[in-house]
Amino acid sequence: MEKLNELSKEQLIDKISGLNDRLAQLEHLQSKCNRLEAELQLSEEKYRVFFENNDAIILFVNPDNGKIIFANQAARLFYGHNSEKWETLTVNDLNTLPPVEIKLKMAEARSKKQNYFVFKHKLADGEIRDVEVYQSKLHLNGQDVFSIIVHDITERKLAEGALSEKTAFLNKIINSSALSTWISDANGIAIQTNPACLDFFGATEKEVVGKYDLLKDEVIEKQGFMPQIKRVFEKGEVANIVIDYSLGEVYHVEVKNATHRIINSIFTPVFDDTGKLTNVIIQSIDLTEIKLAEKHLQETSTLLSEILNTIPIRVFWKDVDSTYLGCNLPFAKDAGLESPEDVIGKNDFDLFVKVHAENFRADDKLVIDGGLPKIGFEEPQENFEGFDHWLRTSKVPLRDKNGGMIGVLGTYEDITEKKQVEEELKKYREELEELVQQRTSELETKNKELSNALKVFVGRELTIRNLQERIKALERR
Repeated sequence: MEKLNELSKEQLIDKISGLNDRLAQLEHLQSKCNRLEAELQLSEEKYRVFFENNDAIILFVNPDNGKIIFANQAARLFYGHNSEKWETLTVNDLNTLPPVEIKLKMAEARSKKQNYFVFKHKLADGEIRDVEVYQSKLHLNGQDVFSIIVHDITERKLAEGALSEKTAFLNKIINSSALSTWISDANGIAIQTNPACLDFFGATEKEVVGKYDLLKDEVIEKQGFMPQIKRVFEKGEVANIVIDYSLGEVYHVEVKNATHRIINSIFTPVFDDTGKLTNVIIQSIDLTEIKLAEKHLQETSTLLSEILNTIPIRVFWKDVDSTYLGCNLPFAKDAGLESPEDVIGKNDFDLFVKVHAENFRADDKLVIDGGLPKIGFEEPQENFEGFDHWLRTSKVPLRDKNGGMIGVLGTYEDITEKKQVEEELKKYREELEELVQQRTSELETKNKELSNALKVFVGRELTIRNLQERIKALERR
């Protein structure tokens, strides 16, 4: 007060004015603080409402002791604890791992710069759920807290487990299969092979997996199958090819012990749920022996056809309805056709005049119904071109491996010339017999004439002898 008394009036007024200014500043500052506090309360309320009503499971945790200081409605519903329990819970109470292991796992995650963890959390009813935990640090109400967002991944884990089991089962099937099987990715690169495949192609997994490119296969390209393979990848078509193949001739991979086979390979596209091609499955079988057998069979069949078409004997075979199933070339020519193929499916009425056709079918019926052969009988044959000749025919029943009747096999030879020779011989024989008879008659006549002449001659000889004897007797007298 003494100091105030010592101040002059002017100084006192200045002092008061300064105090008023200071008071105004304080009032302005208080107003600003009140406004900021209101804004902060509003912001905190917004955040509280955001966290509280969020569908995600959210926890706020004290980083010093792990106590849960906030759990939103989604968290309370998920874990199922009552309000009193939440007041005492820590994050360790939710986790099934011991605290030491939790710290080690979190430290390992931090070393890998991960902000999420996978744990098993226990619910209030004792159920264990797989969860994914995302952790971040927040500064709230003047203190640091951990914001933890929890995702329930139990169903995903179960699905992943089921998928893993299914994948393992499928891999087991593939690896156990005796059929050569391998799988490419969407770009044609080999990503998996089974043991049968490696043995089939003479390769090792190291030589082909991740290295062999189906779309760059020189052997497939050289033999003209690459367009079909590309349609598998581009249009999702299934390809089925038979190819003379060796991995040793594929130059972008090195396979030391590659086999050489004729193979039949099927390329099957695999799609995801969106219809996008993800893989191609390739399965192969060895046709080498089959193809060699087919080649041998073809050569044998060709030789047999050559023999059948060369021999002078006509050969044909029919089903039980007397419909032609095949024949050799001479038979086709006799029927007025160009090749054996033209005969197949026809019957005797299609090839020969009615009277002969009926006879042919009657013979067939006897053989088929009786089950006994008919050998070496002669019959005429005339086709629609008027070509008439004689045959010596044999027919035997055709049976399947179980002895069932399936048709008739026939052969015949053309004996027309022989018949003509026989006719000529018969004619000559008849003419000869007639000539012989004529000559015999002439000889008989001549013999009679000679006999008569001989009798006259003999009578004369006797007369002469008698005269001679009489002369001799007279002379003796």
